[in-house]
Amino acid sequence: MRIGIFGKGRLSSAIALEVQAAPGVELAWMLGSEGAPTPVDLAIDASVAGAVDGHLAWALETGADLVIGATGWALPGLEARIGGRNGVLAAPNFSLAVALMARLSTVLGRFAALDGDLDPYLLEHHHR
Repeated sequence: MRIGIFGKGRLSSAIALEVQAAPGVELAWMLGSEGAPTPVDLAIDASVAGAVDGHLAWALETGADLVIGATGWALPGLEARIGGRNGVLAAPNFSLAVALMARLSTVLGRFAALDGDLDPYLLEHHHR
């Protein structure tokens, strides 16, 4: 399986290490804003929100499956655009801390509703 990675940050680098260590998997490319991707079986988008739309268009054009993990993106009508042509997995964020904070906020919200004087807050800072 040939895999390409959009992005050159910490997340992209961590993904690249895992891809390179996996048997039967080839890291075909890892791109920032430069260069043009070559066809792959799967592309992983760990870039920036503003680039996701272009990466999706590229995946649909080339037939590559796509994992979207860029923070802060929103593509209205994503399912309609894909139309069953490609496999697309979309995660709003790959950070375990963000997923845990989302869950904790739901749980703490229930407790806050029980006591009108309670003023809880959560702070998550995974970009330093």
